[in-house]
Amino acid sequence: MRSDLEVADLRKIWDLADIDHDGKMDAGEFAVAMWLVNEKMAGKPLPDVLPEDLIPPSKRSTHVF
Repeated sequence: MRSDLEVADLRKIWDLADIDHDGKMDAGEFAVAMWLVNEKMAGKPLPDVLPEDLIPPSKRSTHVF
């Protein structure tokens, strides 16, 4: 919330970063979320789908492409 991003953007970031869709964030998912927050704060658009290269190795087997 300290990012001053719109709630809709924060919701999208959560949805993108919660790779296994369990409603919780582990360290890898949190890192993805923080990267997305920083990108958005820098004025870049959020992706509609998380790019494959941003998926932490520990989550690649659980991610549905």
